[in-house]
Amino acid sequence: MNAAGQQSDYIDIIIADTFHIPPLCSEPNYKVFAAESVCAVMEVTTSPKSNVNGIPKLESDVDKLARVRQLARERDYMDIQRVQTNGKLEFLLVNFRLTGSPRSFLITSGDEWRRKATYENNLISAIERSWEKGNSTSWVNAALSMTHGLLRFTPFKVKETEWIHLDPLLTFLLLVNDSIASFPTFKIPIRRYAKKLPKV
Repeated sequence: MNAAGQQSDYIDIIIADTFHIPPLCSEPNYKVFAAESVCAVMEVTTSPKSNVNGIPKLESDVDKLARVRQLARERDYMDIQRVQTNGKLEFLLVNFRLTGSPRSFLITSGDEWRRKATYENNLISAIERSWEKGNSTSWVNAALSMTHGLLRFTPFKVKETEWIHLDPLLTFLLLVNDSIASFPTFKIPIRRYAKKLPKV
């Protein structure tokens, strides 16, 4: 959720910076994270060819990822800056905003179409349909198919893809690691969330 109280749907995997920003709520069955802490999100499906309420499952997954990317696009942080003036060291609180959505990934298994081109076309169509619904933050950095391998997208170019067949799982894990390592997070003024936390 963000500080305005907007919430995403349930997400299968959230990679969040809990060093700077602890979860807002931590229960046995779920956790609530501040949008500023989220570095990456993943949806996992064993039935990519199925439908959810009349919407293709891949499109539904892309929509869920887009919602998180939208909530976490504008991120407000704070940091302590050391400033030395006239020989005196002072510590100043600095508030700042970063723009950029968390990385998003898909993991699929089960019935994934026989041909990898069909898989790829269905995923590209899912992203494009999500855009048509006004989800401007719809994107997938990569999709790991247990049948076909790893499909990587060139940033912001949905038609430019690359299939990786050699060690796709290892390559996927390294790609996720690189993505979150390069995603900047800092401390936040957590009190902004106090009035918006969901009631349990």
